[in-house]
Amino acid sequence: MNIINKKFSLRKIAVIFLVSFLWISCSVNKADEGSDFTVINNEGELSSRLDTLDIDIEVDTTETAASSKTFFKKTPSFDLKLIAELTPPEVNGSPVQATMVSILGGSARAAVSYNERGLAYKGAIDILQLPSGNSRNLRIRSGILFDNADVNAVHVNENRIWSALASESSKLVDEGEYSVIRQFSFNGFSISGESEVNASLPGFAANSTKEFGDNVFITSGDNAGLSVFNLDLSEQIAFIRITDARWVDVNDDWVVVLSGGDNGSLHKYDRASLQLIETYSFGGADTPEAKNTVEIVGNLAMIAAGKSGTHIMDLTNGQLLANIPIPDPARLGLSPDVVTTNAVSAEEEYIFISNGEAGVYVAEANLNLNEFRSGQNLTVDLIGQLKFDEKQSVNHVSYRGNNLIIATGLGGIKAVRLSRK
Repeated sequence: MNIINKKFSLRKIAVIFLVSFLWISCSVNKADEGSDFTVINNEGELSSRLDTLDIDIEVDTTETAASSKTFFKKTPSFDLKLIAELTPPEVNGSPVQATMVSILGGSARAAVSYNERGLAYKGAIDILQLPSGNSRNLRIRSGILFDNADVNAVHVNENRIWSALASESSKLVDEGEYSVIRQFSFNGFSISGESEVNASLPGFAANSTKEFGDNVFITSGDNAGLSVFNLDLSEQIAFIRITDARWVDVNDDWVVVLSGGDNGSLHKYDRASLQLIETYSFGGADTPEAKNTVEIVGNLAMIAAGKSGTHIMDLTNGQLLANIPIPDPARLGLSPDVVTTNAVSAEEEYIFISNGEAGVYVAEANLNLNEFRSGQNLTVDLIGQLKFDEKQSVNHVSYRGNNLIIATGLGGIKAVRLSRK
């Protein structure tokens, strides 16, 4: 289970879920003498953490890897290759843990966020160049190390990196607050430390962020809600109080925020006006201070809902169309406390699910999820569990363009390439 809130400056109640560019002129850049971050744009320096691999990944389709009420589809329609592993960076001698992966659409650009387990606030970002076309090589191109902030989530696009932070530094947060949104600019795969801007937010820990259109959207913990800023962070457009806000996603029509509590809720807002359209409740996302995500895929919301597994919701009307339960901890020889759905990512017909110490599972829909329309018959088959050599707790997954990037906490990053049979 992954915790997302910090309630006191000297007490980090828990750990949240479980970025790098080439400048020939210099490898490390501090914005100024007293800077609290370090930019690294030397790919050669960073690549010492990267292992390039070519290993077939088996999908375990036996019932022992699933709930007793779940039956796997027996024949996967794809092959999987583990193509790279990336160990986490160290910040001032302390290792940090991978919390999230952000992939820019179907592009080759991705970002990884890291925070530190324990009392100290330290974090990092890696920028990755993913395989595309016939290439099977993953590269780590640049990164940022933070001396005084956890990086709990990240969002990357063509020229900006957004980081959702927790910090107690007076440089970053207003008195009594711990949440920060921070932006860095970059060109190609080179990060500019000179263009960094940040804004303090209410809440104990910023835990998700997404840029869309002219705005950036941030959630910040169980005592805050959703903040909306313009792109240079000079103006706060809105603040919407949402108890236990855990994740935000945005598309052309809607802003959706997943919140926890006695029952999980999905809050749907009009993107243009930010007016609430509807709140949909569902069972799950009820573990206090846990990480849960929502991802918009076409007209669907893919909801990672903790102990109630993955819910697939029609966003046009709030109808729950499918549920993928969590694996049976007893069958896996695991404690129930460590088996929970904390992230889900989908594209076309494939759905990849992070189930904590139970690992990564894959499911397949009967249609292209990106093209789903209300009234269509949607069925989902759970295929099986991805089998790696070692067991690691999986904090986050992101799947785009046949690339599956897996964040495994102190285990770092696994990069998997999918090919259709």
